[in-house]
Amino acid sequence: MSPENVEIVRGVYDAVEELIDADDQVLAVIREREVGRASGVPVETTHLAVWTLADGMVIQMRLFDDRQQALEAVGLRE
Repeated sequence: MSPENVEIVRGVYDAVEELIDADDQVLAVIREREVGRASGVPVETTHLAVWTLADGMVIQMRLFDDRQQALEAVGLRE
């Protein structure tokens, strides 16, 4: 979330809904919930994060908004 967005939302709640093991990578499906500070309107979105691991450490993280693109990034398909 960008610094500008922090001022317009009252709360940000992230929940990992799914983890997919792809050898040296892990794909996480993350549900983000926010509430508008002034309006009180709830907003939900889903992001996908791909973590690349080496020697037990995260060496790269990439974010996606499209599930198929994230799956393809780790060499998988639905």
